[in-house]
Amino acid sequence: MDAWQKKAAIEFPEGPQRIRGLAGSGKTIVLAQKAAILHAKYPDWDIAVTFQTRSLYQQFRGLIERFYRELTLDDPDWKKLSVLHAWGSAASDGLYYEVARSIGHPVKDFSYAKSRYGYDRAFEGICEELISDIESGKTPKKFDVILIDEAQDFPQPFFEIVYHATKDPKRIVWAYDELQNLSDYTMPPASELFGKNKDGSPRVELNNLPEMPQQDIVLPVCYRNTKWAITMAHSVGLGVYRDKGFVQFFDAPELWDDIGYRFLKGKPKAGNQVSIDRKPNSSPAYFSEYLTASDAIIISKFESVDRQYKWIAESIKKNIDEDELDPDDIMVVFCSPMTIRADSAALMRALARVNIAAHVPGVTSSRDEIFRADSVALTGIYRAKGNEAPLVYVVNAEYCFEGFELSKRRNILFTAMTRSRAWVRVCGVGSKMTSLEEEAGKVVANDYRLNFQYPSKAEIDKIKRLHRDMPEAEKAAIESDLEGLIRLIKRVEDGDIDPDHLPDDVASAIKKMLPRR
Repeated sequence: MDAWQKKAAIEFPEGPQRIRGLAGSGKTIVLAQKAAILHAKYPDWDIAVTFQTRSLYQQFRGLIERFYRELTLDDPDWKKLSVLHAWGSAASDGLYYEVARSIGHPVKDFSYAKSRYGYDRAFEGICEELISDIESGKTPKKFDVILIDEAQDFPQPFFEIVYHATKDPKRIVWAYDELQNLSDYTMPPASELFGKNKDGSPRVELNNLPEMPQQDIVLPVCYRNTKWAITMAHSVGLGVYRDKGFVQFFDAPELWDDIGYRFLKGKPKAGNQVSIDRKPNSSPAYFSEYLTASDAIIISKFESVDRQYKWIAESIKKNIDEDELDPDDIMVVFCSPMTIRADSAALMRALARVNIAAHVPGVTSSRDEIFRADSVALTGIYRAKGNEAPLVYVVNAEYCFEGFELSKRRNILFTAMTRSRAWVRVCGVGSKMTSLEEEAGKVVANDYRLNFQYPSKAEIDKIKRLHRDMPEAEKAAIESDLEGLIRLIKRVEDGDIDPDHLPDDVASAIKKMLPRR
């Protein structure tokens, strides 16, 4: 651990504490060590560690156990130190479940939450229900300390539940990635996150006072990703070299410095031509000593899905047989959330043909365990989040090139690429992959510098509107309109409809779309 990580793990104020940094800066390790230290020092305290990604359960238990044994030569008391998924279920403990049961609140499952609040607001909706019950006067189970990982993934009402479920002086520690999702790159301040008192004052505020344990800590070094991988991930995630312009962009210019970039040319003001690259101290030196850019990241386009899977299977066999990697050093991440089952089944067959075992967490193995000895993990982006591996294969990356909710698609690619601790292989099929490969090629051609014209506030707002996430109803309506338009154009092309018989504005638009005859 570096000096910043040690400071974050050891310092513990009498009250709340925030820990932030890029993915791979060591936040999960810091939280695990902090939990072990507190458990060793205060064995009677009830401590909870909570998170969003279910497969982090295995990682947290292992890290805490290791740190605690180093401190005490003993095993943790898991009755006093609870590792809890944020939601939980009938089959596994969760912070929401624990708090709800403690006040007799009807525990709501995902099926109920999705049907009542929709997929995107499912957890937020049931958290609001629970808060309403708590604020009616019921007292929930209280923890002495609650530590929250992946805080950027939680709705604001969850933090109010945590506040009510923590004893005074509210020893709450939350850690989050500055850029887990490029379009949602800022967390609400502490003064908003935990709600307000009856007089309107913030329940929680942070202050870094001299000679006192710090309440707001930044981890500045990214240990997980090579400087080449993180630059490439930011470039394709934002669309820096995309022919049609940015997919998303940061509001705050100072964020570039916070996430480890320096301006080589130009200042971050509207209209300026700028050139940026990674600051020398934003990544550890050993990456450059042991790796090269051309090996650290490879982007490959294939003529068919079958050829892609065949190449990946043969490459993984080589990784294990010749490159001295173990199967659990490798993670395969599929980009399309809708086709993960079919895609993973096809790749499993290709791997079986070269005698490589594989599993799909949550499908062919426990959803709480992403890595298994002697088996390669095949997963979608939501289970991959929060986890990492030395070698990551990103599969069917063409899904992320264009389409509705493009910022969400590019975030999938960014997140998948930043799961890698050393090597990343981005694979895809067809013409969209060719275009994505060209984008990536410009990063390499510019020696991993990002060159662009800095957009204005109005341009950034337009970028956000164009590529924003859409409610399901809006997305369905657009898809329906698009299908109708395609059918209409085909009928005109086939001669079933004379465009001159259509309304003038429609006829004019369709004639522009059709090739000249």
